[in-house]
Amino acid sequence: MVRDNPERGFVLDARHARFLTDRSWQFVVEVSTGIIEIDSALKLRYEDTAPRLIAPPGVTPSATLTPTPRPTATPTFTPAPLPTSAIDGAEVVAFDGFDDSGLASWYTDPPGWAESGDGVLRLSEVGGDVYAVIRPPWTITDGEGVLIAFKQIERGDLAFFIDHDEWDTLSYRRFGVSSAGDLSPYWSTNVIVSSTWNTISQSQPIASDRWYMLLIRIHDDATYTAQIWERDNPERGFRLDARRIFNFVPGFDSKDWIVNLEIYRGALEIDSISKMRFADDAPALIAPPGVTPSATLTPTPRPTAMPTETPRPTLVPAVARLFEENFSDDQADGITRRLGGHWEIRKIDGNDAYCNVGDSSDDFDLIVFGESSWDNYIVEVDVRFTAQSPGALVELYGRYDGSDALNAYRAYFSLGSSGVSLAYYAPSRDLGGVPYSTVTNRWYTLQLEMVGRRLRYSIDSQRVLSTFDDSRGEGLAGVLVHRGTQACIDNVRVWLPAVPPDAITVSVFTAAGSVNLRTGPATTFPTAGVAHTGDFLTAIGRDASTRWLRVRTRSGVTAWIAAMLVRPLGGVLVDIHDLPVMSP
Repeated sequence: MVRDNPERGFVLDARHARFLTDRSWQFVVEVSTGIIEIDSALKLRYEDTAPRLIAPPGVTPSATLTPTPRPTATPTFTPAPLPTSAIDGAEVVAFDGFDDSGLASWYTDPPGWAESGDGVLRLSEVGGDVYAVIRPPWTITDGEGVLIAFKQIERGDLAFFIDHDEWDTLSYRRFGVSSAGDLSPYWSTNVIVSSTWNTISQSQPIASDRWYMLLIRIHDDATYTAQIWERDNPERGFRLDARRIFNFVPGFDSKDWIVNLEIYRGALEIDSISKMRFADDAPALIAPPGVTPSATLTPTPRPTAMPTETPRPTLVPAVARLFEENFSDDQADGITRRLGGHWEIRKIDGNDAYCNVGDSSDDFDLIVFGESSWDNYIVEVDVRFTAQSPGALVELYGRYDGSDALNAYRAYFSLGSSGVSLAYYAPSRDLGGVPYSTVTNRWYTLQLEMVGRRLRYSIDSQRVLSTFDDSRGEGLAGVLVHRGTQACIDNVRVWLPAVPPDAITVSVFTAAGSVNLRTGPATTFPTAGVAHTGDFLTAIGRDASTRWLRVRTRSGVTAWIAAMLVRPLGGVLVDIHDLPVMSP
């Protein structure tokens, strides 16, 4: 409204249905161009909210708004008694105590920066403008959590969090705890929603050289909690953001959260990390006085059964198709028998399918299709195990070099509860695995997507693995059936992925507030300017490792920035690994 003429006014967006209640909001004044003056700013509290936001005819707005100050109580965070009760009755379904020096199944970026052994995982900053990340080889879901025993031996920018889906998508979520960016001894909760960073104001001090327990838990009602207590003195603990709701975007699916440990500056030690499953989601997260926590957590791993779903058809534009064969004409057109050759077309549920004959006990059965020059493509095959046999295994090949060494990316698909995995051979490179249960006489749709270094493995249209590797850049597609395995395939399809963008808008994010731009993709190159948190840059390329991006500032300066310090923006599925590789 006009201050000197309050009858001249209007309402903007009187009621917006998308936002839910019980939110904390920050008031922000933002100026892109021009100049404004602010005479005063008032915080108002309303005792009652009228059902209508627009006054009926004849009601005159108040001519003057007179604030009535009243004291605002500062919340007091009293340490909760015995916070370890949050894990009473929980079951440990995955555990790593770092008793050996092997981290082969863990993901690390950059590779090899973490050290383990003698019961401790040691993490310290890599240096330069690099956020180092390490994660265990399993995910968590509703009714589960992650319990981490850690000691902050050098204060810095550290974070433990879980995230879901991919950057720059509406379904991306992140929740966890992090140390303050100013190197002060405080930890606070943080959340990312649709590529927007939010830090919850509640924070608590944490001492160096003292062991703490951190529990990040996903509740069945789509809320998330974080709780920290001293391992040797559990009565000294606190809860960070006891209830944070994540389901306010329609259709949000909170399954399959990835656990991450991230360091920009500082150092810490991890004594153990556990995947917890909670039998009952009790409403009280903190026990009343007198309740004693469980003394010991005993790991009892068990496989997690994946839900069975009806495969959804994949719609592929005709212009994007590279290869397609459904064996409906009793022929396997375009398919070459590379090994074994024990294949024939059979009727399965009324449809023609390509099946290996016998049990392949004398050899592997490999078929290939496509061109050796194929680089970025998606290969998809329907697979069905037709007989129960121990160790039954099928592999979906990508970028196969055609040699007897069988060098290719391999999406492993086994019968039973052994799980699924992704690897490269040769030399052998394990690219991750997850639990997955399969049965005989059921069709499964396997899909392997390869775009640059990015690899994605999906089953029945559900992503099971996603990683990056640069072992091979091109090659044939194929299917390998192992010895002793009886299986059929159908609906073989290969198509081009979405056209990679030639530029991506990114936002700078650094706890330090600013970061140097470089003339080349390393900290050894001279500086070419400075970027600040919140600055928008246009990413036009990347180096071969995708650790550095070539960017253009609003003023037209072209320079390089560490990829860990930016986040993609926009409402489409984009990935910095889709950018072209450039040289300094």
